[in-house]
Amino acid sequence: MNVSYDTLPQAIEEIFAKLDRIEAALSSPAEKEPEKDVMLMDEALKFLKENGRPTSKSTIYKESSLGWIPCERAGKRLVFSRERLRAWIAEGMPKQILQDATDRLSVRVNGNTNGGRA
Repeated sequence: MNVSYDTLPQAIEEIFAKLDRIEAALSSPAEKEPEKDVMLMDEALKFLKENGRPTSKSTIYKESSLGWIPCERAGKRLVFSRERLRAWIAEGMPKQILQDATDRLSVRVNGNTNGGRA
């Protein structure tokens, strides 16, 4: 832009308008990338630590082999669902084997397919 004495007021107005747009863009919350649900071991360790359950790889391997922590196997790797881990933590981290046995027993006794839960 070529600014002269005659166009100076208009140039200043344009500068202020651009500054207003820049300030608005900087102050508006940036859109976060949505969280992916599937995590591998290192992401799961970080997720558990951030959610109040710090643990080690060896503990996760042990708990997964016993069925105590919700996960799936993809070949030799453990794969974790962020949503299932959140629910597991919210439920007080029940040992999954005991929960599954309780659910199966409830179905046998009550004929209820939701594990006796409403």
